[in-house]
Amino acid sequence: MEGKSFLELLGIHESLLAMFGRHQEALVSGNLEAARSILERFDSEIREHIRLEDGTLIPIFEERAGAIPGGDPKLFQAEHRKIEAYLDEIRPATESLESGDARALIELLEREYLLKQLLMHHDLREKNILYPELDRVTNEAERSRLIHGSSPG
Repeated sequence: MEGKSFLELLGIHESLLAMFGRHQEALVSGNLEAARSILERFDSEIREHIRLEDGTLIPIFEERAGAIPGGDPKLFQAEHRKIEAYLDEIRPATESLESGDARALIELLEREYLLKQLLMHHDLREKNILYPELDRVTNEAERSRLIHGSSPG
């Protein structure tokens, strides 16, 4: 796993989502230089994460997919390609955004909303495939206990 533990590989989604949130805050506040810088880092980190997932988690999914709804590795990889496609649209739009261009900002945020929803869905898919018992658990504290082996906080 090239220096990444299994839980680190799975748990990075929270930090990626937080980084993406900071990018959006910078966009909305008009700090375009910060937004571009954060997105560049986000883009690099998520593409590396996808590469590691494809090599590490896909074999696990292939092993378990038969018994798990939504566990088809091809679907999982298709989500990776869709994430990359969204980034391929968002990055140039962010780079070309000019201060005060409200219409372009709204269009960019609408595209980014779709990417953020996909990232959250993809994170849940991973957890549900790797921890099938989570499909039946809706209580957040119980989900955390099952994943991490102890009660949160």
